[in-house]
Order: sequence, then structure tokens, then C-alpha cells
Amino acid sequence: MKNRTNRQHSEPIVLFDGKVQTLERQDIRASTEESRNEDWLQKLIFENPQLLPLEEIEPAFLDPIPLCRELSTGVGPLDILFVNDRGMLTLVECKLLKNPEGRREVVGQILDYAQEISRWNFDDLNYAVEKQGTGIIEQVKNHLPEDDFDEAKFIDWVTLNLKKGRFLLLIVGDGIRESVEDIIEYLQEHASLNFSFALIEQAMYRLPDQLNGGLLVQPRTICRTVEIERAIVRIDGQGDRVEVLSSTPAKSRGSSSSSENKSTISEQDFYERLEKATSPEVKQGTLELLQELKNLGLKIEPSRQGMMVKSIEKDFVQTENGSPTQFNFIQVLHNGKVDFKGYTGKLGAAYKNELASFNEGWKYFGDRENDFTRYVRLESGDLIEIADFLKVKGQWLELVERSLRKWREINK
Repeated sequence: MKNRTNRQHSEPIVLFDGKVQTLERQDIRASTEESRNEDWLQKLIFENPQLLPLEEIEPAFLDPIPLCRELSTGVGPLDILFVNDRGMLTLVECKLLKNPEGRREVVGQILDYAQEISRWNFDDLNYAVEKQGTGIIEQVKNHLPEDDFDEAKFIDWVTLNLKKGRFLLLIVGDGIRESVEDIIEYLQEHASLNFSFALIEQAMYRLPDQLNGGLLVQPRTICRTVEIERAIVRIDGQGDRVEVLSSTPAKSRGSSSSSENKSTISEQDFYERLEKATSPEVKQGTLELLQELKNLGLKIEPSRQGMMVKSIEKDFVQTENGSPTQFNFIQVLHNGKVDFKGYTGKLGAAYKNELASFNEGWKYFGDRENDFTRYVRLESGDLIEIADFLKVKGQWLELVERSLRKWREINK
């Protein structure tokens, strides 16, 4: 399955001294400045990873820490390697795509790098990173609070992700060609990948002289994968033809493992961490719970901490400035806890009050000044264990369904 993002991007405008000015697009590929090349783009991304819209691509890879540029892989140098404190690796190739190789080789190139790196263990990866300067552990520690890093767990997660070939692969450029998009879409239609893949355009605009010039950078996700499964592919060097050499056999339409039940890397990562923190039984119970919530028409949204369950409707509650927004029914965290943060309002207060009555040890903190933090927790203020919450699953689902009917009736 593929997911093409909306390509209708408006040009940015600035309001200065009461006047509106549309910014002029700068084509780096046609730049006459020698410094504006792929090395310049690579350095820009390496030093500013916030230019990668990871939250909309794969939340599991958020907060990337830059490890090195030009990582030697044995099949060529990878432009940029990132890792986060959860051991999730992001591989980036920067292409201006004015080069002839842009049409067909760039996709095969990053797939080759990923396949090669997936054969490594943690020591192999660390050795390759150290050749560029500083080792992985030291770099990660430098980006995190001293008491907020478990080195052994981090190495275990990196090792697992290497073994599974579970990476985020990004091609970043200024001017992604349609022909490259076609290759990606063909890959997604005919071979599911064991990694997530996205094309990101860095659209650049010249700021007016009144604002001291410079460039405004607007990251755009052109397309991305939405399902994960292992496959090996080859891109024909004579054209844009993609040959699938091997892949996991496709299931029939009626199978429980059909495309609608495949998962993103963020979902895979969530369930693996949840099982390690709890048990296989709790993981299975959580999976079934979230599926039932989907069936009720709720939105399951991966976050860095776990899974957020929200209303599809965006007018159930209001923010502190009065803007309508979605209601958060529950957040299931990968550490085995549940939380109920989110804008509450009058309708949400009734829901949370009744929820707190399900267990005599639970409490609705409705007197908190900040509406967003009027949550349900243990009386001590600690988070509720998902294992305990699953004991009232049926009662809670009935409350959710009843609340949805009531709120939708009010908001007709």
C-alpha cells in the first residue's frame, strides 16, 4: 500500500510593515553558487535534523541524534546516519536530483546501504562510526541527561533493529522528480519493505532584503511507505524497471494478515517494547483493545511514547484559546502504563469522572488548573498499569461507545 501526500503546496508569504509579499522559490539545482551543492545540503540536514518531518513519517524515529556523515558501508558511503535514544536508526541520502543518477539509482543506492548495514552487529556499526570521529555511546550520552540513558538497553535495541533491518530510509533533496516517485510507488505496490521509506523535498525560498535576506526552508514529505514487510528488490540500471527478487508471500484477501493488518515500524516498535515491559498476554490484550477502538471509529495515532486514541471529530473539546480539537480517550504507553492527558471540557469531565469510578484506587484530578492535565490516575498520582486497566476493558469500551454517541448527537 502506498500513501501519497498532498502535493498542492502554497508558496509562503511574509507580512512586513503591513504589506504581504510572496516568497520567491530558490532552485538549488540551478544555483550558480558553488557552495550550494549536495555537500552543502548534507551539512544542513546533519546539523539541523529538525528539518526532517519525522512525526508525520514515523514517530518512533523522533529526536534523531546525528552520528556521522559519509559512513563507509562497503557498498559506498552513506550520506548521513542518525540514531535516537531508543536505538532507532535513520539513513539519509541527500540528492539535488539534477544529476543523471537521480532518476533510477538513488533509490537502489540507499536500499543497498540498508541491506549492507543490516548484516552488521552493534560493534560493526560503532567501528564504522568511530572511523568518522566519536563512538555511538559517547555521542548519544552527550545529547541526553546523564541519568536518562540505559546503555545496555540502548545497545540491545540497536542490535535488534540491525538484525531486523528495521530502519527509516530518507531521500532528501530540492526538486524530487516524478520518475523517482514512480519507482517508490512501484516498490510499495509490488514489494512490502522491512523498513520505512520517504522522499522529502527541502523547498527553499529567498527572504526579502528587509529581513536581512537568507533562506527559508520548508520541508515537504512527497511520499512515504505505510506498511512494513521484508523484501529484496533490484532497480534495473538501464531504466526505471523494478524487479522483485524475493519477498514474504502475500496473504489472501481473507487472511488475518492481509494488508489492512500490516503495521508501521512505529507500531512494531510499540508492541515489542510493551511486551518487554509487561508480558505477551498484556501485549495481545492491548492489540485486541486497540483493534476494538478502531472498530468504534476512533483514530489510533502513534506517538513517541506509545499509542494515542483520539476522536476523529475535531470539535469535541476546546483548547485553552477556544479552538476546537480532538478528544484523547486514552494513551497506551510502551512502558506498560496508560494515561488520560488531553483537553477535557465538560463532556470529557463526565467521561473521566465515570472512568475513575471503575476502581476504588483511581482518581479523576479534575481540580487541576490546567485543563490538559485533568487526568485519571492512581490516587498517588502515578500512572495506571495497562494490565489493571484491561480488567475493566468491557466496562470502559461501553463508556467510550456511549460517550461517542452522546457527543456526536450534541455536535450534529
